Amino acid sequence: MDDEGGTMGSRISEICVNVVDPEVMAAFWSAALGYPVIARDDEGVAIMGAPDRPSLLFVRTDDLDGPPKANPNRLHLDLSPTGDDQQAEVARLEGLGATRIDIGQGSPSWVVMADPEGNEFCVLRRTVPPEPEPFDAPIAADAWTAGADRDWSVPAGTLEWSCLATADHAVDCV
Repeated sequence: MDDEGGTMGSRISEICVNVVDPEVMAAFWSAALGYPVIARDDEGVAIMGAPDRPSLLFVRTDDLDGPPKANPNRLHLDLSPTGDDQQAEVARLEGLGATRIDIGQGSPSWVVMADPEGNEFCVLRRTVPPEPEPFDAPIAADAWTAGADRDWSVPAGTLEWSCLATADHAVDCV
């Protein structure tokens, strides 16, 4: 609570991932999650599912040329299958370019995988319902350059956003 007795808090609005190739990573995660691309520029690509969920922002970074990663990520995504069982979802993700990896996890109920740039994520056994329908269909890659006269503050469907700065994070705009 704040000094006035009101409630304070935060919500995750965006998950930023520093990557070598934002287009490749956005394509993989868009296909994996069924999320459409909502914004792109020279520095990054953002994808998002239902409007009340965080977006994933893949930001180009040049600082990934250091020594190879030696430890698991400190933060990773856990995915739950929405239609098939865990093994079918793992097979689907492998078809998209993910690989199974061993980070010393033993034999848990989840499957540890890596995306095309080696970032770990897990596929859980528990299935969940799909995201609410409908949410925006994927936007064609050339749509961002095709319609200069379009109002890009509303990219498609019912998803509304006020602005996006892909250099680092989404920014609050009024």
